[in-house]
Amino acid sequence: KADFYNLLQSTVDKVPSNDILILDGDFNARVGSKDNTGNWNRVIGRHNLHETNEQGELLLEFCASNGLCITNTFFRHKNIHQQTWQHPRSKKWSCIDFVITRQRDLRLFSDTRVMRSANCWTDHYLVKSTLSIKPIKRKTVDEAPRKRYDVSKLKDPTIRSQYTSD
Repeated sequence: KADFYNLLQSTVDKVPSNDILILDGDFNARVGSKDNTGNWNRVIGRHNLHETNEQGELLLEFCASNGLCITNTFFRHKNIHQQTWQHPRSKKWSCIDFVITRQRDLRLFSDTRVMRSANCWTDHYLVKSTLSIKPIKRKTVDEAPRKRYDVSKLKDPTIRSQYTSD
């Protein structure tokens, strides 16, 4: 577990701070029933399931130290749209698959939920997030700034005749 979080930390450190960071996958962690007003105030929301386990504590500490939040817990859904995996023997359902992002980027997410109808070759249900991202148009080096014309000068008859003659 320590090796995993060390590798994940080195990967997160390589992502530029102005980029949107999204981590998603099976973290084998349960982060529910934690008080979200204390240390985990901005890490988890109010809509989580079950008890927190040891892996959940590790994940919450990792998220808190990196300014991350677990988006699954910020959107209210029925339990069947939060549970991602069923234990084969006990048949208990859990949410162990998460979508994690930077706390400042949570505003880009309009929803994170489980898609129970998705037919995947796994014993986990698919987790889907909906984001609202607007693309940024970047200027190329060769692109010159557009020249703006002062059309109010066309009211002057001499300038208007000069413009029509060109």
